[in-house]
Amino acid sequence: MFLPAHPLSTNHLVAVLARRGTCCLVICLAVLSMSAQALSLTGVQSRKMHPDAAATHDLPVDASQAMSGNLTIESRAIGSGHRIVFQFDAPIVSTGTLSVIDDGILPVAGVSALASGTEIVVTIPLLADNRRLTVSLENVNGTMLNVSASLAFRVGDTNQSGSVVAGDISSLKARAGHSAGSGNFPFDLNASGFVTAADIAAVKARAASSGSVALPPGNAAPLVNAGSGQTITLPGNVTLAGSASDDGLPNPPAALTLQWSVVSGPPGVNFGSATAASTSASFAAPGVYLLRLSANDGQRTGSAEVSVTVNPDPAPAISDTVPAAGAVAGAAVTINGTPVMMRASRAAIPLSE
Repeated sequence: MFLPAHPLSTNHLVAVLARRGTCCLVICLAVLSMSAQALSLTGVQSRKMHPDAAATHDLPVDASQAMSGNLTIESRAIGSGHRIVFQFDAPIVSTGTLSVIDDGILPVAGVSALASGTEIVVTIPLLADNRRLTVSLENVNGTMLNVSASLAFRVGDTNQSGSVVAGDISSLKARAGHSAGSGNFPFDLNASGFVTAADIAAVKARAASSGSVALPPGNAAPLVNAGSGQTITLPGNVTLAGSASDDGLPNPPAALTLQWSVVSGPPGVNFGSATAASTSASFAAPGVYLLRLSANDGQRTGSAEVSVTVNPDPAPAISDTVPAAGAVAGAAVTINGTPVMMRASRAAIPLSE
């Protein structure tokens, strides 16, 4: 098939291929669909406008960290015009669905998302200091690509320690009077365009108010212990001694939902109470079972597993001792204190023979 050497628009290309048959059209549409889905996140920035030549300055955000992890800390006051920018390797035509939650797992109000070239700019007009948040975008460009980034806000924490300390004050003093250029913008806390006495005073006030003021913890997953492995013999049961603890976030609900489940093993496991940490379990067949205890705090789930080995019920004993006179086939008798089954013979014979 011959195609012109000069560039064709998408519509023109589809029309040309359509004239050469439905098969070509299907191939073209498949190629276009694959091309539309070739979208990747290349970076996330915390962006703020500084009046020095109307410049914007981006603080790179480590998007690999969960909210409870070692987050990038934005030391500038969030205030009006603060933006979180998601950067991609292709133009954005649809921002997808935006969600912004804080470390109390509550939605942040007034947020918006706007596509701009290869970026999605999320504006957060207001957020209290000393907080963490997670920004999420779902189904970007209609490609089912979901992206998210978590970061922390602590005005004055220029050294990214999680606390405002004397070192932050020293860092600002060393830059006093400097413009908020590419190396100084994290120290221009109030985004005035310069590192000034007001910035130094803001850091001193935070460091002196209650010593080192750490960031509030993000919501960590519950810690779960499923107990120790056990071995039993049918028809016995096991007592499962699980436990779970949590940081109390989010609040509400500030409570855990527990659930026992079977990861592997034969069917026929019954829990006394599948929603209690400590409970019993019975088994219908011998085998090796892996049981899981999960705990959910309303947002995150923690789990642990325990192995239970279930041995079969012991086979009837076999004895060469002649049973008492009068024993008949099919009857259960006791020889030397051990129950055996009689067949049509004077001696106890294994049932498998």
